[in-house]
Amino acid sequence: MKICAFCGNPGGNVEHIIARWMIDRMGAREYPVVVGFRKEDSLKSRPAHRLHTYTTKAVCEKCNSGWMSELEGWFQRNLGLLVEPVWPKLATEILRTALSENTQLAKWALKTAIMMDTNTMMKNIVDERAAHDVREGKLPDALVVEIAHVAESGVGGILSQGFWVRNGSRPPEWQEHKEKQAFKAIIQLNHLAIRVFCAPTARATYYGLNGRLPLRCYPEVQDPYNGDFRFQDLFEFDRVLEMETWLGA
Repeated sequence: MKICAFCGNPGGNVEHIIARWMIDRMGAREYPVVVGFRKEDSLKSRPAHRLHTYTTKAVCEKCNSGWMSELEGWFQRNLGLLVEPVWPKLATEILRTALSENTQLAKWALKTAIMMDTNTMMKNIVDERAAHDVREGKLPDALVVEIAHVAESGVGGILSQGFWVRNGSRPPEWQEHKEKQAFKAIIQLNHLAIRVFCAPTARATYYGLNGRLPLRCYPEVQDPYNGDFRFQDLFEFDRVLEMETWLGA
């Protein structure tokens, strides 16, 4: 029997990783999904399926209908317009208003990353303690959440334990935290992309073209009127982030 990733009780319910309301609002019910992972030069994946069948059984009914449902309701009320096929003209004001409750966004992003983690071809990319803590309303000390407006519409995600890391003057190298306490997840919902990451003992740095940088949402909040957070695609948004001097890695 599947165990709930958040509370450890029996799971088994078939729950959507991307909520049904969001799939419908994105107009992406039949969007193709491929779950896979890349290691060095090899790529392994499962057969493609549709977004409305992208589910997990590693959630119990109590968590799903309780605190998780409350987070989905918050996201739908405050940021639902941003996942629609056309990026709204009032997007900047919508973001400014929603980020007055940035902790809710951080909890939603972490919850969604953990849901994604239950359906990967790898295991425990996100630290189990983070899953238990978010159920209690707690967030990791090193957690960071950022947003981007992506020009190329799509639905997808990236989940990884590794980062590009600069150690001193050396060129960036791909590294994973020795104690597996670091992770990165990116979720693209049409033109909205959300990155949530945790990298203890490392400092985030950015190398954006034309001064374009992610909109920092948590723990501190950047005013969306005071930055350019537009990117061409999900991969440009992903690559702009590097870490510096990962002690003990």
